[in-house]
Amino acid sequence: MNKFPESNEELFRQALKSLVQSRLLFDECAKRGIVLGNDNHIGDIGEYWVKRWYESQEIQAVLAAVKTSAYDILLSNTNDRVSVKTITEWSRHGKGTQIKPLLEKGNPWNILAVVILSPDLLPSQLSIIPLAELLSMPEFVENKTKRSEKGTKTYPRVSRDWKWLDRYRKELPKAWG
Repeated sequence: MNKFPESNEELFRQALKSLVQSRLLFDECAKRGIVLGNDNHIGDIGEYWVKRWYESQEIQAVLAAVKTSAYDILLSNTNDRVSVKTITEWSRHGKGTQIKPLLEKGNPWNILAVVILSPDLLPSQLSIIPLAELLSMPEFVENKTKRSEKGTKTYPRVSRDWKWLDRYRKELPKAWG
């Protein structure tokens, strides 16, 4: 059981110290090419697990050349481009970042991988959805209507409550936890 300091100041300083250590470790992971690396470590963790899953299927997966790329992983043997969205079970509202298909820009990705991380940041679910099928899901059909008829600028945010994710769920290697 964790014993936290009584003082709020001490607790906060301990949290900062742990965060600094984690950032240094993630920076080294980025330097070694294990993750793309930026301040979105949850995203980095999700990308790592997706890359590992593809490799476990004997599919060569390469991280995008730059973090600002519109896709996260290139599947070398098929030239498919994967956008990874990651959410943790810690998320209070069960939602993560927007999923932007970017169709008006020729869509730089054609597969969405959704990773749900357990509290210890191991993948508890991985769902892989082709873009064409993603766009037929109710949230995306409704969003398309709102974008065209009402001028809405936002896109659906990834949600661990989407029941249809189960249809695209992949079996994870037992060694992962």
